[in-house]
Amino acid sequence: MGTLTGHLLPGAAFTLLGLWHLINTAASYRLSGPATFSSRTWFPSPFIKHLELLLLLLLSLLSSTLLLFFSSSSSPSDLEHASMFLHLFIYSSAALAADLLPSPSSSTIVGALAASAFAQELLLLHFHSIDHSGLEGHYHSLMEIVVATCLVSTAATVGFPASYVAAVVRSAAVALQGMWFVCMGLVLWGPKRLLPAGCAVNERAVVCAGGGAAASAAAAANVQFSWMVAGVAAITAAICLVPEGKEVEYRKLGNVGRNPGDGDGGGGVMIGQASCLICLEKGAADERERER
Repeated sequence: MGTLTGHLLPGAAFTLLGLWHLINTAASYRLSGPATFSSRTWFPSPFIKHLELLLLLLLSLLSSTLLLFFSSSSSPSDLEHASMFLHLFIYSSAALAADLLPSPSSSTIVGALAASAFAQELLLLHFHSIDHSGLEGHYHSLMEIVVATCLVSTAATVGFPASYVAAVVRSAAVALQGMWFVCMGLVLWGPKRLLPAGCAVNERAVVCAGGGAAASAAAAANVQFSWMVAGVAAITAAICLVPEGKEVEYRKLGNVGRNPGDGDGGGGVMIGQASCLICLEKGAADERERER
């Protein structure tokens, strides 16, 4: 059985990470357009370029250290959870190194490592050493659906980096994973009043009295999951589908003053990084045509 803090902190981090990627993916698509869009596994911050990767490194390193060396139980589940964070540490380290020492295949390798981290998470969740029967097992089964979505969408962005849909689904799935982590922590290991009726914590496990109580608790979890998916879908629609008010055409002058072999820093438009764009409003152009 886990802990409330062990789910709230990673859950909040994944939620913010998914929303950060949603906002940046939508902005990148609007600026670059469907013809030149390319998905990214991470986005630079306007204040500190590698802030996202540094925070992931810190989170994974701190969590692994606490689970391996400062855990009171020293159970196999702690080793499994630490292994999940280890793969996150490998991905973020490789992404940081690839940006500092760029190579032609760096983006593909970094994307594959991101997919590998989700694959390991799914594997360790499915074959968890703790008996996740009952209500806790049902919550973990729903979590496996989210992690599998993260894995498939991330693999799709590696094979099809120009797919805007795959990039959006990946970002939304990461945010949903974080929200479901928070929900699990609050319901299973939070205040007792949040437990479903007829269920209680017994010997570090959530036990429901009778089949009726267990079925009602599982149904409540399904409704919670459905509402959470609906909330993430609404947020995604608000970020990606809200019109800008005026139709705007963007022309990118990326080759001005550059050598023919220079790259674009990993593809995609990066928020906070200078890009050479001229914005031409079509309404003003039409007005000038009419005056002529």
